[in-house]
Amino acid sequence: MNTNTLWDSLQSTLGTHIPQLLGALAIFILGWLIAVIVRAAVRKSLGFIGVNFHPAFISRRVYDQIETNFECYQREIKARTRGREGDPAFLSDIEWEYFQRAVVGNDKVFLDQLIDHIVHIAALGSIDCVGLGSDFDGIASTPMDLRNAAAYPALVAGLRRRGFRAGEIAKICGLNLRAFLRRVERAAKKE
Repeated sequence: MNTNTLWDSLQSTLGTHIPQLLGALAIFILGWLIAVIVRAAVRKSLGFIGVNFHPAFISRRVYDQIETNFECYQREIKARTRGREGDPAFLSDIEWEYFQRAVVGNDKVFLDQLIDHIVHIAALGSIDCVGLGSDFDGIASTPMDLRNAAAYPALVAGLRRRGFRAGEIAKICGLNLRAFLRRVERAAKKE
């Protein structure tokens, strides 16, 4: 989404919208302006940013390589989908198949790179707005040393090594999301 759309969305919904930016990728790609907008909006709205664990959202190199690979499949995708343009389920399945092909072998990132994003978001918004949005149930790959939720102790240890205190780690690992959802519930009851 472009910065105007993001700003309008955040401004109009204030505390009732999760600006799920798929990790810090949007900040990473769009640069300083988006960072300033997100920082102001998240702080003002007491929002929540869940860090997505997909390597394309952790590393620009991975993102660019996947995009390049996916572009190579465009002719094949067009041929396979010709005549089925009105079948969204089929198109979604095809897109997912080719996305997975584009990712495999080009997705090498590590836990420390993910923690870099957590540190960055906490610095931009505050420790109270950042959390985990792993998307383990919907991503084609993960950081090499964070394949599933069983590896969360390594994530916690990594956060500790970066100087996060126990209370801050608890916020990142779930308390911030819970607090955000409670604010949303209260806001919904007022409407």
